[in-house]
Amino acid sequence: MVDANQFRMRGQVLLESRSAGDIVFEFTSTVLFGHEREDFVVSLISDTLRIIDRERGAYFEGEDAVRFLSESLEADFDVPQALELAFGSHPPCGELSEIRYDVGSSGEVICRGTRTGKPFRAVFGRGHGRLEEVEWPVHSIRYGGDRLHVDYEWRTGSAGEPMLSGVVLWLEGREWRCKIRSSPPE
Repeated sequence: MVDANQFRMRGQVLLESRSAGDIVFEFTSTVLFGHEREDFVVSLISDTLRIIDRERGAYFEGEDAVRFLSESLEADFDVPQALELAFGSHPPCGELSEIRYDVGSSGEVICRGTRTGKPFRAVFGRGHGRLEEVEWPVHSIRYGGDRLHVDYEWRTGSAGEPMLSGVVLWLEGREWRCKIRSSPPE
């Protein structure tokens, strides 16, 4: 589900994070009477953003894709970098400072610091060490400072392996939220 102010959309999502920085996000909306249909693929591979808008028969790559995504989302921040950070890529180390680690009251490991002078936080779960929550500062020329907050939900697979079962992203100030949940195991 995508919930951006008055705009709501539900659909099927295929999300692949192939390696650090390589992300493929495919979305096909479910159609309700009176609503617009969306069908697109966004990929970020080797620092190149590509968008295939199957509903409108359009293709965007590189700066054209960044511009299209920024205009569509009315976002004047670095959308590809926000996507990378949200889906677990390494942040640019040169932008981080004052990094410290604490152990929370439940045994979780909390990494804190600043990114471009604003605070960030990443929480790793007790015992398993998987990323559970992250907050990154986002600066928008039009809207000022905001925070990209991401929650990660995990479950145990049939063979006992950890599986990502949900991701909830939101921009707090903009009131944009995107919930991605995996299908129930068969």
